[in-house]
Amino acid sequence: MDFDWNTEQQDFRSTVRAFLAANLPGNWEELAHGPGSEAQTLFSKEFCGALANAGLLVPHWPARWGGRDADPWIAFILAEEMWAAGEPRGGQYMNVNWIGPTLMRYGSQEQQARYIPPMARGETLWCQGFSEPEAGSDLASLRTRADRHGDVYRVNGQKIWTSYAGHADTCFLLARTSP
Repeated sequence: MDFDWNTEQQDFRSTVRAFLAANLPGNWEELAHGPGSEAQTLFSKEFCGALANAGLLVPHWPARWGGRDADPWIAFILAEEMWAAGEPRGGQYMNVNWIGPTLMRYGSQEQQARYIPPMARGETLWCQGFSEPEAGSDLASLRTRADRHGDVYRVNGQKIWTSYAGHADTCFLLARTSP
């Protein structure tokens, strides 16, 4: 097996590093130590918009959703460089890594049209509604229910913390729909 990065992957890593060097502010260390803070969240919205304009926010997404159809290694390299820099995407890492792809796979056409383009442009922040009393993040113990009533769901349950809730536009809520 060849464990070296190919030329395209090395070039991509260099591009991401150059972007980070040019776009992280001098006080980034202060901002980075406040995950979910107002300052960090405001910065991440501006930063993710710039990443999107440079074609670096969602290169691993399908082209029809604003990506470049890049292979999974490009996603890995992007995540690795963002992590090394203190994750300047803030809560938007959830959008690009799992909420967007989940909607691409399982969302209705209306949901895809409404939610995916703003994610690809770096314009929106989602929060996650997972943790519950007596369960924490053990999703097998999830008790919150979503019961269908016509075209809508009525949600009953309780969450104990929600990452980025104070700054989010939309919540990715997990709930049981069957016993």
